[in-house]
Amino acid sequence: MLYDIRGTMNRMKSAEVGEGEKKKIAGDFIVYDSLSEPIYDWYKEEMKPGASKRSLKGEHGRDDIAGLFDHQSGKVLGSTRAGTMKLKETKTSLYGEIEPPDTSYGRDLMVSLERGDISSASFGFMYVTTKWRLEDNWDVLEVHDMDLIEVTVCKFPAYRATQIGIRSHLVNCKDVEQEALPALCRAYNRLENNLDMTQDDKSNILQYRTLLTRLLPEASDTVLRRLNKSAKVERNMTPAMTLDYIDVLL
Repeated sequence: MLYDIRGTMNRMKSAEVGEGEKKKIAGDFIVYDSLSEPIYDWYKEEMKPGASKRSLKGEHGRDDIAGLFDHQSGKVLGSTRAGTMKLKETKTSLYGEIEPPDTSYGRDLMVSLERGDISSASFGFMYVTTKWRLEDNWDVLEVHDMDLIEVTVCKFPAYRATQIGIRSHLVNCKDVEQEALPALCRAYNRLENNLDMTQDDKSNILQYRTLLTRLLPEASDTVLRRLNKSAKVERNMTPAMTLDYIDVLL
């Protein structure tokens, strides 16, 4: 699994505490059922309620989730294992409170939060369970379960997305112009995940069908599943056979 980072504009702040208590950082690190901005110009992402639940229980083999400043492992603000960071799922978000350390960066961050100079959050994770859907002609990747690795407080929300699906095969391919990539990625994703396809989607698949068959060893499996979910997949299909199936499908 590949490590992804998502930035959010959630408002992080210095929490109100009683007299004599240590100051805390508090806020929503993840908001559920909220569509992301477009990713690679062809899909959006949506974290679903409960996506962090198994991570909080340690069910992904990780006994600690880190709270960091600006995704820097050398600037730890808190951790679940040490009890200096508490995370909990609500119906709408992953809420967290962090007791920052009495270090130069910890003190500086609290001042910046109180001034409002820093107020954003981000989180690092790996996909576990996902599902695709269509919404307003966008492919939307629902994340139902993730392996949450860290949450962070930052000035500028970091963003790094895995090259998922067909794009991972085509990103350095010279046979496809870069401006054509989003439409081709969208078309193949809809084919692969049994989503409704437009005529433009079908035209894109047909235009690049030979290239797709050459680059994607799983293409024959994908097309067979789409044609007949109960069909026994022939692992040794030739490229020509795969092209025939694509023609029948489209």
